[in-house]
Amino acid sequence: MQEISLDLFLNTLQDAGVDVKFSETIEGFLIHILRGPNQVSIELLAHYEDLDPYYAANCLSQLGVLHLLPILIPNHPAAKQASKLIAP
Repeated sequence: MQEISLDLFLNTLQDAGVDVKFSETIEGFLIHILRGPNQVSIELLAHYEDLDPYYAANCLSQLGVLHLLPILIPNHPAAKQASKLIAP
């Protein structure tokens, strides 16, 4: 399975209404992602411009936006089940 573009991942999250804050550090890119009334938060340190597809899918799940999986990673094993999910 191919890695996913970090730009595509972040832009898709933003289009879905997820608050993404992005800053560059010496180690790479620090991305702070917030979502929902409970402000589910993920801090992601990306060393490259691409993300591992399984790690990206885990982030989508934690943020409650797993319905985006078929859009971002159509060949992920869970994409078929995720396509049945309704956007919140």
